[in-house]
Amino acid sequence: MKAQSQLAALIRRARLIVWDEAPMMHRYQLEALDLTLRDVMKTVDPNLEKKPFGGKVVVLAGDFRQTLPVLKKASRAQILDAALTRADCWGKFTIFRLSENMRVANAIGDRSELEAFAAWLLRLGEGALDHDADDSITLEPEMCMEEGADLDALVDWVFPDLASRCQARDGAWLAERAILAPLNARVDKINDAISEAFPGDAWECASADATVESDDALAVPTELLNTFDVSGMPKHKLNLKAYMPVMLLRNLNPRAGLCNGTRLLVHEVINGRLLKAEIASGMPVDQGGHRGNIVYIPRITLYPEEGAFPFEWCRRQFPVRVAFAMSINKSQGQTLARVGVDLTDSCFTHGQLYVAASRVGNAAHLRFAVEPNEDGDFRTRNVVFREALTTTSADAPADAPVAAPQRADGDDSNANPEDYDDEASPDLAPRHDWWLPRRPMRAADTSAPPGTEAECCACSAGYAFCAHARVSRAAQMGNHESERSPDMMCGECE
Repeated sequence: MKAQSQLAALIRRARLIVWDEAPMMHRYQLEALDLTLRDVMKTVDPNLEKKPFGGKVVVLAGDFRQTLPVLKKASRAQILDAALTRADCWGKFTIFRLSENMRVANAIGDRSELEAFAAWLLRLGEGALDHDADDSITLEPEMCMEEGADLDALVDWVFPDLASRCQARDGAWLAERAILAPLNARVDKINDAISEAFPGDAWECASADATVESDDALAVPTELLNTFDVSGMPKHKLNLKAYMPVMLLRNLNPRAGLCNGTRLLVHEVINGRLLKAEIASGMPVDQGGHRGNIVYIPRITLYPEEGAFPFEWCRRQFPVRVAFAMSINKSQGQTLARVGVDLTDSCFTHGQLYVAASRVGNAAHLRFAVEPNEDGDFRTRNVVFREALTTTSADAPADAPVAAPQRADGDDSNANPEDYDDEASPDLAPRHDWWLPRRPMRAADTSAPPGTEAECCACSAGYAFCAHARVSRAAQMGNHESERSPDMMCGECE
């Protein structure tokens, strides 16, 4: 963005910037926004370059009980390091807590049961439910399918009388319910099963795949490209039927409501080149939203994530995927009337189970599909990184703003700023992550006895001590990945 562009001029005029679902973003994005606003606003007043976000008021909206930034093959420590709470500018924010679950407040049912469901959701999101060492919890039997993990039973519960609803063209009914699953592979399997049973004739839309560099065309045939099924991209063959729900995969026109994650209802495919659809998510048109508008989606050229393949290639296809089922991460931020959660594969990262359960406001509209154990209990993993939670329900009253912990000048450590003790002795034992900046921790914050020469690993979310970490000079000068020994690792990094 150039300082003299129209976008920069618009930003200078803005008095408030609101960032929704902020906890899902990488901290680098927040830090980049801070630097960008400082650079833009210094043309108005040079002193604004020294103020956070160039003097703009920035509101980050979101729930840290929900999923954190998605990093491929990342450890718990790496995910926590990418969270907004680790950003350099996080200490400049003041935290305000919201206390009322609006989905529950707007739900119809017995108020005592709804309040109990809201309280259960909070305990679920904060990891306060009884759990084992592997984070397994026992789900309430009334929230689980009696048939266990049977897919047909789950589909019948979420989409009862699917054929008659389709014949009646009840698009709103289809758009307000979905099956959620942790893994994309399971989501695709569910969508394929429901699509086959969905009534009506299908339009088969094949993509046009090609390599970007002509030199790769001989080594990588088109038939091979057609077999690739990449997350975030449409399939090579899309079998679409009238009034089938689909989800948009790209931001096409945010002003018209066509954003990544928008749910649409297919009307028809025109000459195989244009998709006529109806926006099915968000607020209705008469309330200032876009739901109910008819839109036309063209085929566009999409590229996989950079570095995912040893060659560059592209796919020209409608940027949609069938959305009877969707991944839990993709459902974040959406409100649904009925949700089935397929837990054939357990949740594997922070906040997934909480996100899945909180899409509805009434426990009667939620069902988990999970096989019972030998004792008849429905158990599944609930992964919660408590270090990522800014506050919990047991903290200060909701109307009391909490100042985010301040990071001292020149401090680049990855640990929590509020855990530092500036008066502690810096002469501590070297850690296995010696190449990262560090500062001493208070002994009261850790399990190490006072006076021991050990320090918390900056990479460790659990603050496990590396009491026996002794790094030789040769190891420090060499490759730390290959030279370090098991004794140099803490419990989290092992």
